[in-house]
Amino acid sequence: MQRIRLSTRRGGYTFIDLVVFLVVLVFFTGLLVPLIVQADETDNRKMCASNLRQIGQAMLLYANENHLIYPRGKYDDQHPDKLTAYEGADIHNPFGNDGPVNDVTVPLYLLLRTQDISSKVFICPSTKDGPSAADVQNTSNFAGAANLSYSIANAYPDVTAVAAGYRYDNSVGATFALAADKNPGGDVAKATKDSSEEQLKSANSPNHNGEGQNVLYGDGHVEFEKTPLCGVDQDNIYARGEHAEGDPVIGSPMNANDSVLLPTVDQGKPKKSE
Repeated sequence: MQRIRLSTRRGGYTFIDLVVFLVVLVFFTGLLVPLIVQADETDNRKMCASNLRQIGQAMLLYANENHLIYPRGKYDDQHPDKLTAYEGADIHNPFGNDGPVNDVTVPLYLLLRTQDISSKVFICPSTKDGPSAADVQNTSNFAGAANLSYSIANAYPDVTAVAAGYRYDNSVGATFALAADKNPGGDVAKATKDSSEEQLKSANSPNHNGEGQNVLYGDGHVEFEKTPLCGVDQDNIYARGEHAEGDPVIGSPMNANDSVLLPTVDQGKPKKSE
């Protein structure tokens, strides 16, 4: 009579099965997580581009109501080299006697005060910053750097720049950079046409992990640029033109095509005690 052999293996998974499953899980997790992160960043870039387009539209509306000039605060054209940022946040009237002078963040705040635009529009979704909770009709500026993710063209040119044709109104050319993800500051002025790919990447805005920046141009369109050399004739949009005296970043543009987008990420940060 034929014997019936009974299996000694019990139902369920063995320890080896579990190990194999965990190895496979870790492998696919390693593949999926970067894809998810990249998808999130792609969405953030689109939202950021939308923010800048809204800022561009608000600038045009402001200009239409103010002799075609884009928004800017009190302008001391005798001392345009003395630029400030985030000054006078608790002042009721930005154009009053105590209003901030030559302040590079006031122009964007004026859009928040006068146009139908949300404070969230001034925050890049790739940053961990948040919008200001201030009463915008009774304040004159952003409370600090954490409430603003973007930089705007310098609204306070010196007489040399004006004589060279620099304009801060809606007649600027289509390829002139009006605003972008915040200026990284530091050694950004060292980024030139002769720089390596690594050097150019280090000069990008920190908003999108250093991969590039969304840029608002004079005709209202927004492009994601992989280097800051994206202005007129490959102008470095985060630095003053060649042969600039004094600070190579924080100062007046040099000519009609010189975009100098401010503030930098360092402006508005508490100064270290000496």
